[in-house]
Amino acid sequence: DQVQDAIDRAVALVPASPPSVERARVLAGLAGRLSTLGHLRAARQAGEDAVAMAREVGSTIVECEAMITLGTVTCYLEDQAAGLAQLEAALALAKGIGDAHQQMRAHWNLAVLCAESGDLEEAIERYRTAIDELPRLGLAHLLPELYAYAAEDLMRLGRWEQAQDVVDATSSGGVCVNH
Repeated sequence: DQVQDAIDRAVALVPASPPSVERARVLAGLAGRLSTLGHLRAARQAGEDAVAMAREVGSTIVECEAMITLGTVTCYLEDQAAGLAQLEAALALAKGIGDAHQQMRAHWNLAVLCAESGDLEEAIERYRTAIDELPRLGLAHLLPELYAYAAEDLMRLGRWEQAQDVVDATSSGGVCVNH
């Protein structure tokens, strides 16, 4: 596809040596794309390479982006605890540099990965944190989708009234955080 072709061209065009922000960014993009395509082992390698190079050249934003992908892939491949720790570290980096998009990605992935692993209570707490943070980050437009995930997990827990409150808040455009 066109996206993969563009990434492949970028990987070929941006030299691996000397290390550069551009090469780290291309590797981070490659990791993300490979992850999306389900090529998790290759995504992990590209993510590890991107993180290492980003650190070497001092690009915190690229390090953060690659760590989010790497943490997600690590969760899926082998080690939930290590992957979640990588995501927490990426979230801290994103907060440190004030990058709203990367903060959103980290929050989102933390919540979804907890839910997918069956830790629905932790997922609900992660959704609550994200729901609290997204408006502050200027990303309130993403709340309805996040509410949908939270409502689904509340239903899976049998917490029907809370799930209904979340759905009602989404329908009315309000904010519902059942602490």
